Amino acid sequence: MNFKDYSLYVIPIKEEIWPFAGFDTQNPEWFRVYSKDKHNKLELIKNWNMKHALYSLGALLLLVMNHPSVESRIFNVGKLTTKVFDLLSSKPRFCKSVIKTSI
Repeated sequence: MNFKDYSLYVIPIKEEIWPFAGFDTQNPEWFRVYSKDKHNKLELIKNWNMKHALYSLGALLLLVMNHPSVESRIFNVGKLTTKVFDLLSSKPRFCKSVIKTSI
């Protein structure tokens, strides 16, 4: 599905992120940290940071929006994304809503 090409614009910090970038060659840093320490919560707490959380939430948002169960349904991304994420080039396959950006 080429998720590595999807980006999200994080409005509060004015940064564009690509949560799945790198999955074609190796796992992204946020995924490696979580996978390594997911069964040792104390180590995960030490190694996990806000950037990892942001990327993992961005990845989850992209996965939910593109899940086949949303096919032929309107997925209203406006309320979900206007305060944190702006979808930029990340228009989901099944999204029938249009987000107008203020950038």
